Amino acid sequence: MAHSVDGDASGEGLVTFPNPADAWATQCFEASHFKAYKVKNGGVEAFQKTHKTVMSNMVLVDNHYSFALNLVCPDDYAETEILI
Repeated sequence: MAHSVDGDASGEGLVTFPNPADAWATQCFEASHFKAYKVKNGGVEAFQKTHKTVMSNMVLVDNHYSFALNLVCPDDYAETEILI
């Protein structure tokens, strides 16, 4: 849980990065069961190279923005799926 995060250099609730040692992370990445309240920037931010991203069971209230999913598909012109 992140509550009342108000940093000058940051201000995010949860920032996710997949494990680079896990080859499955380029296929599917999931973050779940997180809460963020009164966060200066994003409640949840994700930076990954994957075909599918799943965000589930999140409560994001009174944040500047809820999600910031910065995704790169592993293959040129391949489909990328985001499930929220």
